[in-house]
Amino acid sequence: MSGFEQSVRIVLLGDMNARVGNVEMEGVIGKFGVPGVNWAGERMVEFCAESGLIVGNTWFKKKLVNKNTWLRDNGTDEALMDRVLVDKRLKGRLEDVNVLRNWGGVIGSDHFLVVARMCWRGTRYEKL
Repeated sequence: MSGFEQSVRIVLLGDMNARVGNVEMEGVIGKFGVPGVNWAGERMVEFCAESGLIVGNTWFKKKLVNKNTWLRDNGTDEALMDRVLVDKRLKGRLEDVNVLRNWGGVIGSDHFLVVARMCWRGTRYEKL
């Protein structure tokens, strides 16, 4: 990853409005994505490939209700747009990425809370 020392590991979380689809791309996208690709998603996949990052949301088999992070006000349109990007050297430490749908209204947003669980130093888990 240019600009960082070899010892630096990156974990990037956020609302990227990026739809990367459900087609597996070795070393970047897992086989459990959500259908639909947009321009921001295409750019993000390029960025991840160049930077040595994986799209963590796509590596875990889940029901759609536990993947989609955004719901339009009409209650029917939804998408996975909030992302957990992880240095591919940390992929083995990424234990889970899940969406807590009951938190959307609590935080006053049309996006749901995304929780990533990673293993650091053995069996100690931290939520990001």
